[in-house]
Amino acid sequence: MVRKTLKHATVKAGQKYFVPHAIRSTLALMIDEIAMIMEERKTLSQNLGHEHMRTTEEHYGQLDDNRRRELIEALRIRPKLSEHDGFVELYQNASSEQRSLAGQILKMR
Repeated sequence: MVRKTLKHATVKAGQKYFVPHAIRSTLALMIDEIAMIMEERKTLSQNLGHEHMRTTEEHYGQLDDNRRRELIEALRIRPKLSEHDGFVELYQNASSEQRSLAGQILKMR
């Protein structure tokens, strides 16, 4: 039913027919661009009809060669951050309770 409706709609719009999963793939790529937090990613994945985000990530939204090159280039020129950047300031501004909790977490193994 979905394929028939999509085929009719694309012909009517003067467009080339594409499989319904192409829509999911396009939407999955958009998730990577617009979702800011994990909860948003999960929500958008569920709206694609996927119970698990892993389904969306493994099967949809594959990046083309040009986009991968763009992202790799951006990573190459991005300023390198020290693993401690921001942590010292965050720790200094934390309450004594937060510092204590951070210390307990760091001691866990």
